[in-house]
Amino acid sequence: MKQTGWLLATLFCTCNAQESAYQWGIASSLRTASIPYATSEAEPLLNSYVLQLYLDTPALFLNGTEGGIKLFKNSEWLFSAYGRQHFVDVPRHDMHYFSNDTVDLGVMTRYRFDDFETDLLLLSDPAWRTQAEVRIGKTFRQSNREWSPYGSLVWKSSEYNRFYYGMNMQAVPADIGGEIGVKSRLFIFDDVALTAEAKMRYLGSSVAASDTIDQPVKGEVMLGAGIFKSRSKPRSHFNPEGYLRIAVGEATPSSFSENLTGQGARDLHHLYMASLYYGLPLSKSLFGIDIHTYFTPGFVHHFAKESYQNPAQEYVLAFKGYYQPHHWWLRFGVGIGLSYITEPTYIEKFINKKDGYDHTSHLMHYLDFSFDVELKHLLGKSWKNLWFGYALHHRSGVFESAHQYGQIKG
Repeated sequence: MKQTGWLLATLFCTCNAQESAYQWGIASSLRTASIPYATSEAEPLLNSYVLQLYLDTPALFLNGTEGGIKLFKNSEWLFSAYGRQHFVDVPRHDMHYFSNDTVDLGVMTRYRFDDFETDLLLLSDPAWRTQAEVRIGKTFRQSNREWSPYGSLVWKSSEYNRFYYGMNMQAVPADIGGEIGVKSRLFIFDDVALTAEAKMRYLGSSVAASDTIDQPVKGEVMLGAGIFKSRSKPRSHFNPEGYLRIAVGEATPSSFSENLTGQGARDLHHLYMASLYYGLPLSKSLFGIDIHTYFTPGFVHHFAKESYQNPAQEYVLAFKGYYQPHHWWLRFGVGIGLSYITEPTYIEKFINKKDGYDHTSHLMHYLDFSFDVELKHLLGKSWKNLWFGYALHHRSGVFESAHQYGQIKG
């Protein structure tokens, strides 16, 4: 879904963060997983694009496809609200393939000892199908690389097993499975690293005995590359001001490229949105260029419109870089992240139907392109901290390459 932000105000406020304070990164990966289900489709592997976000602050952590809000922490213990993407590897052409990918939410307790981390996770999906996991792992670092082996035991409720492994058609009793894996990262340049992850999961004795399952052991590999804060080269402190961004926008049925080139058309139903973003400063340069980088969570409200759409709330987690050429009044911004919406909007459903899809996705890839000017150049030095401009807000399916987005274009 495309939204154009016409009244974009970026207000800068004091933020005491330094560049060395937070570890952060963003990576794009190809995920290849074996399909354990008994199916008539001759498709042994499922390939999908996955975006991974990384951040560690005193209040929040993101670690690839999982993250949480830190509620309590000391040198040994961490207690947090926790969530992670839940991938269900059903063949693309199976009638159940789209509806099952979701997010598991719950709590995590972590205990550190002798460089090991032991996690206890209590989780459920949105329908309260529950699971619990005990996980232990350790991270090794050497020069420009790091790797983290781990192992876990997973208890799954009968409701969980019935829905995710019995395809909601066959009763599958509760059981215990297990997983072993390793995550690794190799820096090849100052800001760029290759990422890899491999895991094997035993699905449990009850799941293995189900008629809907062919293989009781499931494998998964993720290979990718991303931009990360370098561990090898110290940088000068980065003490910019954080920001608040307020925007009002209107939906458009035009394509992403049409909007970027100024050829976008207004939607006939005049569907509007309003958004609020916060920018947490992370870095003052990327690839040797003065690109200021921020972590920017956002809240978006899509307004109701007669019989066309109900009100919807959208939640965004993204990283955004701003570049301002020397002696220019104008700066350019590019943001990448994830977007979750409580109910897909009318324009999104309309575009998907026009493109031949019979479904939409709550979770999508998020893109944000913007340009704005500091108003002090137009109105005087007293407007120093206020910017005004234009933004393009886009929920993307990454060209049908992401199973978790429903294999749609967006």
